[in-house]
Amino acid sequence: DRKELLALDYLVEILNIKLTETVREEQSKVYNINAKQTTYKNPKPLCALRIQFGCAPKFVDSIINSVEKTMLKIANNGPEKIDYEKVKETKLRHAELSSKKNSTWLAQLESQYSDGFPAESVDETLARIKQITVDDIKQAAIKYFNTKNKIKAVLLPEK
Repeated sequence: DRKELLALDYLVEILNIKLTETVREEQSKVYNINAKQTTYKNPKPLCALRIQFGCAPKFVDSIINSVEKTMLKIANNGPEKIDYEKVKETKLRHAELSSKKNSTWLAQLESQYSDGFPAESVDETLARIKQITVDDIKQAAIKYFNTKNKIKAVLLPEK
């Protein structure tokens, strides 16, 4: 449903904040690390979370370990309030600014057609963004941060 997808979106943005803090800033093992979710409704519902980073080959396992620890911490404790507020404010500002663009309204129509979500006014979008709670994000982490279906792909330099 739309609320769950928005909670997932919050979750991935919070995960990006935490991964940047831990892996990039504290551990200094990467220049950039990025988490991105992809969801499909048809032909079969699917959600995939991809985490990408570039690093020296010797750091791969320790970075993957840090990523999994970060994901587990969010699933167990929920997001930190400061990160939640930061993401919420960013989403509210983005919704206000993007409402002035035709591409936003086109995306709403596409979503109505492909996902069955009714188009919503700016006020409805803002209310929906404000409706997401820390607990909603924690529940999304419990559901979607499942490492049982994990694929690990590592590209190594030629020797």
